[in-house]
Amino acid sequence: MDAKQHGYSRLFPFSILPFFWSCSTESADSEAPAQVEDPVQEADLTTIHPTEEAERRVGIELGTAEVRAVQRRRSFGGELMAASVMVLVAGGLTFTPRTTLGQTMQELRPGQVVQGSADWEGSAQYSFKAETAGVLTVVARSLDESDLQLLVADMDGQPLPEGRSDQDLGGDVGAEQFAVTLPRGGTYRVVVETFAGGQATFQVGVSWIPFPDLGVPADPDGSPSSAQRISVGQEAHEDSIDGATGDYWDWFVLKADKAGTLTLATRTDGGDLVLEAFEAGNFAEPLERSDQDLQGNGGNEAVTLVVEPGQEFFFKISAFSEGVSGPYRLQIGFIPG
Repeated sequence: MDAKQHGYSRLFPFSILPFFWSCSTESADSEAPAQVEDPVQEADLTTIHPTEEAERRVGIELGTAEVRAVQRRRSFGGELMAASVMVLVAGGLTFTPRTTLGQTMQELRPGQVVQGSADWEGSAQYSFKAETAGVLTVVARSLDESDLQLLVADMDGQPLPEGRSDQDLGGDVGAEQFAVTLPRGGTYRVVVETFAGGQATFQVGVSWIPFPDLGVPADPDGSPSSAQRISVGQEAHEDSIDGATGDYWDWFVLKADKAGTLTLATRTDGGDLVLEAFEAGNFAEPLERSDQDLQGNGGNEAVTLVVEPGQEFFFKISAFSEGVSGPYRLQIGFIPG
C-alpha cells in the first residue's frame, strides 16, 4: 500500500527535510546521491502531428475562449429546524447552460424530416403546434455517430411527464424515438441534445395523432409562467398535488429582497416528494434537487441557495412517482448576510 493510501503523502517530504539539511553541511566534493545515464533531451522526444481525420475522430476542435458570469452557489445539507439554525457542509460554483425563452425555433410538421445540428451547449430546439390533445411521436437519427437524447417540453422549457428519451435503440447511441402525450392544444418544444454536450448533426421528424379525449385541464400552478409567488417571512404554505387529475407538480417563484441564505423545505405526513430549485429561464435542469427523505420521511425535503438582492428563483414540488397525490406543507427560511 503506497503513501497516498495511508493519507500522509503530503506530509512525507517535510518529514525528511532535516535529513537534507544535515546533508547540506557536507563538503561540495562529496559523492552525488544518484547518477543519471544517457538523459533524453527534450528535442529528442517523439512529436506527433495528427492529421485532420485523426483530429476529427478524437473530437479535437479549436474554439473561441470566452468569459461568462457564473452564479455563486453553495450546497447545504441537513434539516431546517428554524431560520436561525443552519449548517454549511459544502461549497462550490456551478454553470448551467441557459435556455433562452422566446428564441426563434424551426417548426416541425408531421411527415417531414429535417436535418439539424446541435450547438456547443449540446442542444437544438424546434417547435410543434397541436390543435388538441394527442400523441406526438419524435424520431431522431445521428449523422455523425453522436449520442443523442430527446426531450419534449412546454413553452417554458419544462419537460412533460414521460417527455425524455435516451434509449439507444438497437445499441445505436444516435438512434432515438418515442411517443409522448400532449395534454392540450398549444405550442410545445422538441429538443434534440447530445448526451455529454458538444456539436452534432442529425435528422429529426415527427408524426401526430390528434386525440382530444386525452386532454386534461391546464393546472393553475403547473408551469413556471403560472407559478405561485411566495416571499420570505410568510407563513407555511399548505398545498397538494394530484397526478390523477393532471396536477403532477406545483411551481413557486421567489424574488430575493436582500443577500443571504434561503432555504425551502417541504413536510408531509405521508407520500414521497421531490423538491427542485431552478434559475429563471432554465427549467430543464435544476440548480438544486432534494430527494433526501429527511428523518426517514419521504416527503421531508429541503434545498438551500445563497442569494443576492433581486435574484429570482423558481421551485418545483412533485411526487417521486408520477400520478401519486397528497397534501404537503412548504416552509421558507432565510438568514441575512
